[in-house]
Amino acid sequence: MSDSTTETDSSLIENWDTEDLIDFLKKLDFKLDEDDFTILRKKKIKGRSFLLMDEEKLERCGLEMGPALLLAEVIKSLKENKKHLFLSSKKILAKYNIDGNGIDSICQCPPSDDKELQRNVRETKGKDKELQQNVRETKGEDKELQQNVRETKGEDKELQQDVKETKGDDKELQQNVGETKEDKKLQQNVRETKGEDKELQQNVKETKDDDKELQQNVRETKLEMREQETNNITSTTISLRSISTQTINISADPESLTYLIQGLISRSLSHFPLDERLIFISGKTEGVCKISSVDPRLSSVSFFCEYKLGNTYIHQPPPEFSGYPISLKSSFSSIGKIITGLDRSKTKFIDNINYVIEFVEMFEVEEFIKSGLNISNPSTGETSASPQNRAVTIQTEPYIEDKKALTYIAKGIMFKSICWFTWDEHEAFIFGKKEGILQLISADPKLARMTLTCNYKLSKRLLNFQGDIGYPMIVSCSYGSVKTLLTHDRKKIMDNFNYKLTFLS
Repeated sequence: MSDSTTETDSSLIENWDTEDLIDFLKKLDFKLDEDDFTILRKKKIKGRSFLLMDEEKLERCGLEMGPALLLAEVIKSLKENKKHLFLSSKKILAKYNIDGNGIDSICQCPPSDDKELQRNVRETKGKDKELQQNVRETKGEDKELQQNVRETKGEDKELQQDVKETKGDDKELQQNVGETKEDKKLQQNVRETKGEDKELQQNVKETKDDDKELQQNVRETKLEMREQETNNITSTTISLRSISTQTINISADPESLTYLIQGLISRSLSHFPLDERLIFISGKTEGVCKISSVDPRLSSVSFFCEYKLGNTYIHQPPPEFSGYPISLKSSFSSIGKIITGLDRSKTKFIDNINYVIEFVEMFEVEEFIKSGLNISNPSTGETSASPQNRAVTIQTEPYIEDKKALTYIAKGIMFKSICWFTWDEHEAFIFGKKEGILQLISADPKLARMTLTCNYKLSKRLLNFQGDIGYPMIVSCSYGSVKTLLTHDRKKIMDNFNYKLTFLS
């Protein structure tokens, strides 16, 4: 027998196919499962290729770390045992002059006194015991490894649970942050409400003082009435609920100039498309108010109407609505009311600086209280100045309008209603301008009896002013001068469609 034959005989595993190798591994009882054997089949691992593997190659085939360690230990033990057995066999054959070409000269029963042979047998048995010990240790290590894997999986589950709890804590923290922001917003609203309450209390105090003053005026009126009755002066008593400093300006005659002026004032107020259900959700106050021009020359006639005033100041960034919402009842509006806003002082409009507003209290009285309005005497034709605001006069004769004075006021209101812009005059007229005479007339047929004639300077080019594109124009008359813009067709004033324009020259 040759050396190669002897080596092959001692290394039968090299000639195994995949299934022989799997049967061998199953007998070792390493607790390998079918997944591990399936990988050996898929990768076509046979006996010889198995002996060429190591731990890294086994893992690269797809085996897990535990099985790879066990199989690597088996391969190592097989390689060491094979080498030892092969060398020992060659020495023994050489000792008995066996060259490996045959087995006829081999003694079937070796001499019992051959001490070297017995020693080799003992060494071989010792190696077998050592291999078995290594296998048992490998099994113990495999069990320990499996225990570590189970503990690692448990720690992974615990870690995942901690991650979930951390995410839950994050969500709860975010919820707490949101609630904290809401609390701050609520505290801010509370502070604003307290400030409004203080302002309301101050208004109540001022109203009480006004009530006392008005009651004093009522007493003085009664005294004057008694004096007039003593002098056989006929007086007329009228019962009203709306008491003001200028109730004489309330006119129901559509043909009167007073009615026309009130209409012009009403049409001059800006209207915002707000929902009353929302703007008054925090409550409102109601009553009668008086709206007058800030220009002393035009303040003799006021517009009186019923109002609803919101209790909460609405603040939105420009150009949105910011102010106290107020709804004004007006027969001059197509919807019967005007929804606009007041500034924080509640005395001025947020989008019209030409007017001030006063709130009038209501009482049950039987006298008609009037303010200091110039009243013409029909018998003499002279105009006498009545006392100042809240002074008391009794109207015993038909009221006669001062047409000249009221016409001046009406035209002044028309002029003040022209929307003004702050564009640069040099830039606007750099390409030239046209000058002439312009006539304005109300677009409302009920108010079209009054016209306003002015001088104008009109630019020959369009100008973009803060998003509004139009023709710059300066309008001048005895009431002053104002910069405004015309629309593209040059027929209307920008942001104010209350007037029709006619260029006379």
